[in-house]
Amino acid sequence: MPLEGATSGRDNVPRIVAFAVLVILAACHSASPPAPVAPPPAPVETAPPNEATPEVLHARGVAVLKLFSGGTIPAGDIFVTWTPKPDLYTAVSRTDSTVASSLVSTDGLVGTAVAVWQAGRQREVHVRWTKGSATLLELNVRFEAGVIHLAGTRDTALPAPSLPWAVADSGMEDQLLPLIQAPGADAREVRLAIYRPYQSKWDTISVVCRRTQGATLATETAPDGEHFFWTITADGALVRLTRDRNPGFERRPLDLTQRVADYVRLRQLWEH
Repeated sequence: MPLEGATSGRDNVPRIVAFAVLVILAACHSASPPAPVAPPPAPVETAPPNEATPEVLHARGVAVLKLFSGGTIPAGDIFVTWTPKPDLYTAVSRTDSTVASSLVSTDGLVGTAVAVWQAGRQREVHVRWTKGSATLLELNVRFEAGVIHLAGTRDTALPAPSLPWAVADSGMEDQLLPLIQAPGADAREVRLAIYRPYQSKWDTISVVCRRTQGATLATETAPDGEHFFWTITADGALVRLTRDRNPGFERRPLDLTQRVADYVRLRQLWEH
């Protein structure tokens, strides 16, 4: 679910990030090879035009997000949250043992999280939230001997819940993917405890997963009863997120980037 207050005052703030991304995409379509300064003495092969390939668009999208976030964005898949306007931009990079994600709001709020996983559990997490030059929150989280230690803006120790748990702010759903895809999550309801650092609180959600055609379809029930619908690829990417109380809400890949093909192919699975 989106971070509460992440887009406060958005109607009065220019959507700089959205505009910049759209400008770059338009430039990719309209770019042409430069004209020669003078006619060459002999025929030469002209330079090819700048192709709007998924790789090119992805690299340029990452560059824009890094520009507006101070360079803290992981060079991973890029997603846009529409509400129905494009308000949030997410970049995600995953390995077998780490999840790095970011959230860039059009009102200037930027969040990043890097988690290290071991044996199906978060061992270390670094969380940072900024707005402009101000750091709103920065925490290093470490799990040891049944205790979750937080150090940084707030120093505290929390007993680990008996439920499967993770540290992930609202809007950072990708940080939960190792739990969502854990063995035993199929076809039965699994309850998860989620610590929200930005709000300094615990949430308990429930998740039911269904695996079909190489994808995982997960239904999350939030504490207030709202349902969120996750579409996860075979290689573990969250390519679509929707919710039942806001039909205009959709998180999906940035247009023309590499994950769009997965999104188009898998979004139809919810209709069956």
